[in-house]
Amino acid sequence: MWHIDILQYLARKICNSNQNKAAQFIARFIHLAEQEMEFEVLAILGFVKDLYLYSKKNQNRDVPLSEFARRCIGLFILHAKYSDDYQIYVSDFISLLKDKIIFSALGIQKEVIELNEYLYANGQLKKISPSLFSINFKKLTSATPNKVLLRILLRIEREVFFSLQHKVSLTANDLNQILLPLIYEIKEPYLVITQLIDLLKQFKHREAPLNQFILELEKIEDKLITPTMSEICLQLEEYVSTANQNSNAYANFFYNPENYCINEVLKIIEGIQKKTIRDVDSILKKLFEINISNPNDPLIDKIQTLDAQYKNIVFEV
Repeated sequence: MWHIDILQYLARKICNSNQNKAAQFIARFIHLAEQEMEFEVLAILGFVKDLYLYSKKNQNRDVPLSEFARRCIGLFILHAKYSDDYQIYVSDFISLLKDKIIFSALGIQKEVIELNEYLYANGQLKKISPSLFSINFKKLTSATPNKVLLRILLRIEREVFFSLQHKVSLTANDLNQILLPLIYEIKEPYLVITQLIDLLKQFKHREAPLNQFILELEKIEDKLITPTMSEICLQLEEYVSTANQNSNAYANFFYNPENYCINEVLKIIEGIQKKTIRDVDSILKKLFEINISNPNDPLIDKIQTLDAQYKNIVFEV
């Protein structure tokens, strides 16, 4: 999904020395959150926005995994509660803290012990032995009362809310000035943009902050070439480059530039780039229409390879 790709990208960027665990944590956290509760698309967008700003603020610092995990959970809670369509409570996140990946990333063992000792001193709960941490994770979580985990969640929420200067928001300017540049940073922006448009189209002309953002995404989508079309374009450019090199190096019949189909292929490349050729079938059709006079022209093998690889892929850019 689009948000997992973006969030894992940010996780690796923020936790430079612990990239894999950070990416694993954020994917696990979002997966569990989506299983446990419903929340608005705006909550996810706001969460991504603030996490991106956090990455910018800490771009010269290697953020510890525990700090990153706390920030993520705090931001997510705040944006989920800020949204209007669903009633979200901090207590809804207690079960997520009982997941081993989440718990370990947060590094809250010491907090759990201290809170239990504090509550035990007041005669409210039985004391949890620190030795449980080294015995079995399930025993630890089952021995930890929800009240302890709730206090930790509330503490995290307060920390993050304070760092945001007690402001949680998502504006049209945030979407266009912050999220769009972020999308361009990731490896495959086209895939993220198409998924986002498909997700947000139900809000078009209904949600003011989203409407302009959707229009901007659609403009960008119209300019981008899909990864598949881009790959085909690269393969055709390789053919042109090879043909030109051979034409310059040799002067016999088989290497005469007139016996290559350079101009025809260049026209197809231009059509892909200008988006007058909009799908894979159209590319293959134009390639098969080329009159290849040279039996040694590598374009023959190139067309056969492309046909075998892409003939079942049909989509509009």
